[in-house]
Amino acid sequence: YVRFSTHEEAAGLLAAFPEDDEDGNVQGSWSLSERLVQAAASKSTRGALEQLKLRLKGVGAEAGCASLVLAGEGQDPGMPALGPYGLQAGPLHLAVWPRALLVEKAKELQDHLKGLLKEVAGGLVDGTGRPKPSDEAPDQEEAGEEEQPRPTAPCVIIRGLPAGWKEQQVRLVFALFGGVASMKFIRGPGKSRAAYVFLKNTENLTKAVEQLHGTQVGDGDLIEEYTVQCEVFSPDDAAGTRPKGPVRRALFIDELPMRRRPELPAGRSDREVFLTALPVKDCTEEQIKGWLEGFGAVEDIHLLRDCRSGEFTGQGYVRFSTHKEANACVESQATAADAEDGDVVASWSESERAGQRASSIYGVDVHTAFAGPSGRVLASILVSSKMKELLMFSELHQPKDPSAPKPEGRQLHFITTCGDEEFEDLRKVLGDALAAFHEKVTKRLKETRDIKDREKSSARHREAKESAAGRTAGEAGRQPPAPVASPAGGPPSPWQRPPAKDHWHGHVPGGWYDWHARPPPPGWGPPPPEGYGYPPAPPAGYPLDWRGLPAHRGYHPPVGPAPGPGPGPGPGPGPGPGP
Repeated sequence: YVRFSTHEEAAGLLAAFPEDDEDGNVQGSWSLSERLVQAAASKSTRGALEQLKLRLKGVGAEAGCASLVLAGEGQDPGMPALGPYGLQAGPLHLAVWPRALLVEKAKELQDHLKGLLKEVAGGLVDGTGRPKPSDEAPDQEEAGEEEQPRPTAPCVIIRGLPAGWKEQQVRLVFALFGGVASMKFIRGPGKSRAAYVFLKNTENLTKAVEQLHGTQVGDGDLIEEYTVQCEVFSPDDAAGTRPKGPVRRALFIDELPMRRRPELPAGRSDREVFLTALPVKDCTEEQIKGWLEGFGAVEDIHLLRDCRSGEFTGQGYVRFSTHKEANACVESQATAADAEDGDVVASWSESERAGQRASSIYGVDVHTAFAGPSGRVLASILVSSKMKELLMFSELHQPKDPSAPKPEGRQLHFITTCGDEEFEDLRKVLGDALAAFHEKVTKRLKETRDIKDREKSSARHREAKESAAGRTAGEAGRQPPAPVASPAGGPPSPWQRPPAKDHWHGHVPGGWYDWHARPPPPGWGPPPPEGYGYPPAPPAGYPLDWRGLPAHRGYHPPVGPAPGPGPGPGPGPGPGPGP
């Protein structure tokens, strides 16, 4: 499809195409999508498009289609599940499911649709189902804004456009907000110009209006100056069908603020990740799942939906087969603290830790923050949030009331019926309860670490004390070697092999040869009586000290015969110089 600024330009292009349809020649015709939309704006042919949409159900049933719907040009396919596919944008087209029918029954579908168009479109198509040629310029802004068909998808309505502004200028204005999927000029009040602008990312609608409304754009030279006048257009609000009062809502635990969550490393059993800012407007659920499978095998994925519109909110859970795969996903995404616009944010699932009970890294069951042992929500939460009824659901807790609604997922969440303001109050109360739980966990973990530190310090002190007592006992048990009595029953003989060096704690008594520091050459036996470190033998009866050594350290053998009996250094004649 190509849309020109004027009818004359489009007609000029068609005139340039050859009339024959030989292979290789470019062919063209007026857009049937545009003709049908124009017919819907005319009072005389307004029912053609609606009749076509209704008749498609019968055609789809005959062809064996599970779904056959008309979409594009802001048309609502009538199936909320098709919302994420962006079918409202672009020219009118048909969405067929299952996809295999497009291959198996393409010719049959085309024949059915051609016949249907002949019936409902009347004079708009020829015998082949193509739009009839037209030499008249259709007035796209013929009807007033109130007479134009209302868009069935959220968009921005921009009013008071300059006469020289075309689609290119409008697209340029909204380029900074994700781009324009499609747009349509209409006649505003009086003879003013307006347009419906459908953004590629509907989440940017409010942001675009806040930043553009009342601002002046254009340079007055290439682009005519214009002060933007725009507002968000919601088909539900326009039709008065959007519920304003209480509605049933689901609030998952990971949607609550995590102001006091303990900063702990993930447990080895953590496999579920909570994601925010997912590109649900640009990608289907299958595409998002395919992206996540790049980190590993995905066991389960659950995308959250808005309670009123049923559209995806951009938040969801993904559970991997292993902790390693889940950790790879978390490490690859931004955190809430450093995320920039458009970044997907990942965090470990608080719901999964609730399912782990006391075996989680908290060591405490998360359910106890909101409910008692029976699973009923704490009365303090009901009173603070002013809720008459609030049900808690998880893999471990299911209400016993048979009239209770079905859970919205396997993760821990709450279901209630309330208005917008009450829902925000409930979010705050539950967030405060979770923060109090996290504070208790942090305090408990700190106390546990302090106890362990004290136990380790006490154990180290006890080991040091026992080691010191062992050394004291060892030293007390080391007694000097007893002297060996002589065979003849005389005084004990001190002449023994020197004791080991460690017996003296590194200090060799005077007179002993340090055999360990300087051992004798190999093959040497006991040293001779004199020399090589042994002191000379004292005379028999010479007084000895407690170690069996001569009492006088400076003793040297006398020269001449051995001393006789008397008051000398010995008690009497000895056996000679000794062994």
